[in-house]
Amino acid sequence: MALGKAMMIYASKHDNRFPDPNKWCDLLIEHARVTPRQLVCPSLVIRLPIIGTRFTRPAPARGVCSYAMNPNCKADSPPDTVLLFESNLGWNQYGGPEILSTASHQQIGSNVLLRETSVYFYKDASRLNWTGTQK
Repeated sequence: MALGKAMMIYASKHDNRFPDPNKWCDLLIEHARVTPRQLVCPSLVIRLPIIGTRFTRPAPARGVCSYAMNPNCKADSPPDTVLLFESNLGWNQYGGPEILSTASHQQIGSNVLLRETSVYFYKDASRLNWTGTQK
């Protein structure tokens, strides 16, 4: 996931620290070449091959983000720690499993980016490492 790479680029330029959770979207756009489109879940993209057009709901724009940051995850947290996860639309959102959303995927599950930058689709995110400590 491009956002995982962006988080690592940001950390490498900022003393091995992830962005401040209060400003993480803004900081990734400013310092890691993230675009507003990258902050919207790809499952919200609608393709109409008949007319060759592609629509995104919501339109990618500064202030619209499908993800939230886990503030407990640090650059030196265990690799299985949740870093970013799907949430309701917002901007610079952060928190834990209480704000995780499955709405983009018919309530089946949600995409989660782990600290080691792999993205997984989880049906039961309660079993994930949200604390940033070794289990």
